[in-house]
Amino acid sequence: NELDTSFENYKRALKNRVKYFGTDSEEVSDSLFGIGKVRFLRGENEEALACLDESLRVKRMIFGNDHVEIADVEQFIGSILREMGQLNAAIVHMREAVEI
Repeated sequence: NELDTSFENYKRALKNRVKYFGTDSEEVSDSLFGIGKVRFLRGENEEALACLDESLRVKRMIFGNDHVEIADVEQFIGSILREMGQLNAAIVHMREAVEI
């Protein structure tokens, strides 16, 4: 299954990136974002949100609050929350993305 292969590749990349760049690096944040996307596609919404929340935390630390990288993660979090029926929370994240 392609999703399983992608998931394993992202996990391997995350492990290596943590080792070489540290936990609070753009590279690690990108891996977490990728894992979040795969988890979402696999229907693992809660796990996807956990990965995306951590990715967002790191990206905010690196880029601040007004960067396209932040908007991308906020938008994706909003999409997942919408899928989960959490419309008010989804609107908050979508609004954050649009305002950037």
